[in-house]
Amino acid sequence: ARERTRAVERARRVKRCLMDSSGFARERWGRGRVFRRRNASRELVLREARAALGSRGGGWILEAGECPCDVDKTGTARKLWVEFRRREVEGEDLVLPLALVEERGLGGRGCLVFPEDTSPAEILAGMKKGLDQEGKTG
Repeated sequence: ARERTRAVERARRVKRCLMDSSGFARERWGRGRVFRRRNASRELVLREARAALGSRGGGWILEAGECPCDVDKTGTARKLWVEFRRREVEGEDLVLPLALVEERGLGGRGCLVFPEDTSPAEILAGMKKGLDQEGKTG
């Protein structure tokens, strides 16, 4: 029962971190979903995500078009988005992703789309390392 309660609470936290009532839009995208900041145009986000998800460079920062994109497993991409949101809420000054685009189905992948002319690779590497260590200890 405790584990179930913890799972429900984790799901609530994730949902709160994925978007809030004013600054984020949540939409369907084919078989997937898009969580984007309202100040990022849907066209830009989907164009960059399509270019990045269409490639086979999972796990690397890709210059899909103008915007760097990080492609990974959907679960990892979602955890990273939540971590960015958590740090944003705590007031950290970071390069923040414009959107999380999730594919569903076989080989589901996620794509974080960042603003043009940014270099989030170093921040992402640190976050991924932290998530890996957390997964090993948890």
